[in-house]
Amino acid sequence: MRYLISLCLLGFSLNTLAEQHSFLERQTDLQQVGQVAIERQKPVMLFFNANYCRPCELLKQRALFAQLRFNQFPQGVQFIEVFIDSQQALIDFYGEPISAEDFALFYNVAELPTQVFVNGEGQVVAPPIINNGAYEFYGKLVNARIERALSNMQQAE
Repeated sequence: MRYLISLCLLGFSLNTLAEQHSFLERQTDLQQVGQVAIERQKPVMLFFNANYCRPCELLKQRALFAQLRFNQFPQGVQFIEVFIDSQQALIDFYGEPISAEDFALFYNVAELPTQVFVNGEGQVVAPPIINNGAYEFYGKLVNARIERALSNMQQAE
């Protein structure tokens, strides 16, 4: 009986984790992401990650997922995860194929995790967040960057 209860709890935990992961999208067509951002007039947060990056996973699990799950960020902002070690080519904001590694280099990603805030055309609209381990302040930091991105996007119009 204990074994059955343990399996049920494990299944519930895995389902909860899967639900959390749905908040951070893994997209390969960033031109399409950009079109949605233009329609919504909202920025995109690119979360650069790698399969080997333990600090990236810790940041997601200890800070980002909780913030996303409880809608702590402005509605309409897209959160896109880019794995720089992926072999699958991306379509950049201009519709051109590019490797994930070259895409990260385009945004000067030198360490992980890095979050870059861009408009629908892929232009940087707020300073990046680089390798942040202050989990308790992460939501405020992301919100401040989103506010700055929105302000910069409005001034550019």
